[in-house]
Order: sequence, then C-alpha cells, then structure tokens
Amino acid sequence: MLENLSELGIVALIELTAKRSARAADIAARTVVRGADAVYLELAASHDETLVTWDRQQLERGEAVASVTTPVAPGAGRADNR
Repeated sequence: MLENLSELGIVALIELTAKRSARAADIAARTVVRGADAVYLELAASHDETLVTWDRQQLERGEAVASVTTPVAPGAGRADNR
C-alpha cells in the first residue's frame, strides 16, 4: 500500500541508511531526544523541511537541529518555534 501512495506522490519512502542512522544518533546525543525522534529531526534537517509535531520534547530540543512547529488549524496562522 505504501508503494502505491509513493507512486502517486502522496508519501515519500526514505531509506534509513547507515549514514542517516549515524547522523540521527549524533542528533540524539546532542539534543537528548529519543532515537525515533532523532530520526524525524534528521529527516527534517536533511530535506530542509519543517517537522510538524505536538511532541513537547521535539519542539523544545529539536529546534537546535531543524525547523520545528506545531500543527495549526487552517486559517489560524502559524506557530513556528524556530
């Protein structure tokens, strides 16, 4: 199913390579976030994208690595934390 969404351009499947894992481990060590959170931050940083999350730790600690913000309702403005 994910492959179908990827073909439609709705989802991008990105491989968790050894290099990406090493960068995420470095992020986890520097920012003291959980392993999976470090992977999300690495993806946002390496793709020059904003991580959208309600996770307080990602919001507070992640801004040292990538653009991080909370979701907002349509038309409500942007609550950017970077």
